[in-house]
Amino acid sequence: MPTIHQPAISEYPRPLSSQHGDVAHPEEILAFTRSYFVSILSTVLKISPEKLDAQVGFDEYGLDSIIVHRLHQSIEEVFGPIPATTFFQYKCISDLAHYFLTEHEQTMRTLFEQRSQSQSLQPAVQSLDQLQKVSASATERQKPITVVASPVEIRSEPHLITALEQDIAIIGISGQYPQANDLDAFWSNLVSGRDCIVEIPKERWDYQRYYQPQNGASRKTGGMYCKWGGFLQDIDLFDPSYFHISPLEARFMDPQERLFLQTVSACFEDAGYSKQRLRDERAGDHRASVGVFAGVTYNNYQLCLMKEYENGNFVPVNSQTYSIANRISYIYNLSGPSITLDTACSSSLVAAHLACESIKRGECTMAIAGGVNLSLHPSKYISLCASQFASSDGHCHSFGEDGDGYVPGEGVGAVLLRPLRDAIADRDHIYAVIKGTAVNNDGKTFGYSVPNPVAQTEVIRKALEVAHVDPRSISYVEA
Repeated sequence: MPTIHQPAISEYPRPLSSQHGDVAHPEEILAFTRSYFVSILSTVLKISPEKLDAQVGFDEYGLDSIIVHRLHQSIEEVFGPIPATTFFQYKCISDLAHYFLTEHEQTMRTLFEQRSQSQSLQPAVQSLDQLQKVSASATERQKPITVVASPVEIRSEPHLITALEQDIAIIGISGQYPQANDLDAFWSNLVSGRDCIVEIPKERWDYQRYYQPQNGASRKTGGMYCKWGGFLQDIDLFDPSYFHISPLEARFMDPQERLFLQTVSACFEDAGYSKQRLRDERAGDHRASVGVFAGVTYNNYQLCLMKEYENGNFVPVNSQTYSIANRISYIYNLSGPSITLDTACSSSLVAAHLACESIKRGECTMAIAGGVNLSLHPSKYISLCASQFASSDGHCHSFGEDGDGYVPGEGVGAVLLRPLRDAIADRDHIYAVIKGTAVNNDGKTFGYSVPNPVAQTEVIRKALEVAHVDPRSISYVEA
């Protein structure tokens, strides 16, 4: 993966000479650079420069993705294009100063000389607007960032298990997505480039009661500035008798639980595995060695019945996320791990990772992995708007270019996983092969919702190593 050289504290650029022949000491240039970025941060955050410490992490000043975007734009006006990950890799003003001294030496030289000529007796740095004007000529001579390719080491020690022994096959698949009741319709939507985003349907809730187009007002008053989303159809329809569930019990089940049950049933059917075929005759109670891993993020179905509670009608809603996975294990008499997990946007991917690892450890011979996500109550949108996570124009913009948030979308999907060697032996239909997975965490960044490109590089590297795949052999990446 690409790595960007970060200088140590002792690595200063060579001494800079002014137009008068004087040599600037490294410490002097470093002090100027720190002051320069203090000024930029002070301008963007509207905080007095005296209150900013070059050694204090950006997270303590409340930087979020939106502020980082503004800082990035401001700095690019002076230095030209810089990597979008810069503020995520260098987490305080001091680290940022070292980086720019190394990678944009000529621009810093021009800025320092201008300051020395015009304000030789003033220790304070000029304002951001002034610096942008005097450094216009320097942007044409900036030093490019040096990127060193560091390929993943592909090991081939004899003791490593073979690919056939570790590869996991996908032998069944099912899903339902906005304006696509099955995967054929979903694929057609992708091929045609269909926009499946609509305004919030009235059968969910009347968004007009909460709608406040100005996102600043939404943050203060608890309203919503986003009125768009992707929604599934007929989420209130369910045939309980097919699963031997009483109508009364079905009435109190969370729609997410019902939808996931239907989807897993279709997934088993797609793979050609009925309840009878799943039965393990060697087990005393015929439980099948199948695990269930379900990713579920939102759980606000109970809030839909608040009016009933306020009117004295206490409806016993079964809206516990653990039940989403355990219902599958109960209906199909499965003995493997049965886990519902929530890791936000990555929930279904982490579910697939845990399912693969469970199979490799011998905890189960097959596994269901998937997830479900519905927007059942306005509280979901209100919280997203309060945190400014939601898009203000009803569109997502790839990698954040010109975007200010995402559009909530519903969906439910499941895959049936099995070791590749077993799938081949039993002549299962194989859709694809999972060669390796990896998970980690960003740790502490300068914002709770701000990503860490270093950690993301590490997890990609780990997945490639586990899979024994040369990154040069990859033809495309889905992100």
